[in-house]
Amino acid sequence: MAAGYYHSLGLKEDGSIVAWGWNAQGQCTVPAPNTGFVDFSGGGYHSLGLKEDSSIVAWGYNYYGQCTVPAPNTDFVDLAGGLYHSLGLHGYGTSVEDSPFPQDILQINSCFPNPFCYTTTVMFQSPEFDAVRLEVFDTSGRLVSNRELGQLAEGQNSFLWAGCGSGGETLADGVYLIRLVSGSGDIASARIVLLR
Repeated sequence: MAAGYYHSLGLKEDGSIVAWGWNAQGQCTVPAPNTGFVDFSGGGYHSLGLKEDSSIVAWGYNYYGQCTVPAPNTDFVDLAGGLYHSLGLHGYGTSVEDSPFPQDILQINSCFPNPFCYTTTVMFQSPEFDAVRLEVFDTSGRLVSNRELGQLAEGQNSFLWAGCGSGGETLADGVYLIRLVSGSGDIASARIVLLR
């Protein structure tokens, strides 16, 4: 969930955003295609969404340019909306040449935000086209979430985790170990903190 000045937004499991409330400036009218969002924020009279491809989409009141994302609109890992301004946090380059991370191993590059309360975006590097499985463990070593992410392309990938167990149940606050396991047996892990 996110709240603007007089409007609210919610991110659905399918990657679409639902917005409601005062819509005089179009801040509740999500532009098409309303798919592929991994994060979002409500500004004063505008809204923003972060896409899976690390670009930002903004809509609503734009008198001060708060919806005009400066070029290049790539490599964003987080965003925020103010009353009459917007912010985007750049991560690292998505190309092989620009990435500061090794390209020949499965590696988790970032979990953002961390700590998180609703969702965290896990960005990782895959050395080849391969099946990847997500495993999440609590501090006692108990496996609390286990799901297939599918066949993923070589290079930068990301997924959204909402702090839920395998059955969709809400997990308790605490430290968790996220582990990615590829079909070829590579393993990458990172610690995250859930604070609701």
